[in-house]
Amino acid sequence: MSNDFNHLGLNLDKKTILIVDDEVVILNLLKDILDMLGYNVVLCRSPEEALEVFTHHRTCIDLIIMDMMMPRMNGLQLYRKICQVDCNSKVILLSGYSMAHITTQLLEEGVVGFMQKPVTIKKLEEAILKALS
Repeated sequence: MSNDFNHLGLNLDKKTILIVDDEVVILNLLKDILDMLGYNVVLCRSPEEALEVFTHHRTCIDLIIMDMMMPRMNGLQLYRKICQVDCNSKVILLSGYSMAHITTQLLEEGVVGFMQKPVTIKKLEEAILKALS
């Protein structure tokens, strides 16, 4: 892993997960869970911010967990833009809505996981371990 994020005080021995959600409560909850599970966590409150962070620090980001429904750009649109930057990026999408109609399409496009909110710590941990393996 490169030292791009050293100014954020990240532990370079840990995997780094970028979380993207427009809801601060969800961001903070996921951060607390991932901190507890031993990951570095980078938070973004908008798809645009996430795309900028990923574009400049993609070599440091091991996984992206993003909300499916956000203003201005949804998770699928953001995923496609991330793939333009790095087609090997690993993304788990989260949604509070039923997305059964597009889950297959998302998985075919390369999303490594899709989870329905609310997620349990155990299910989140399993999805992350599977995505990073």
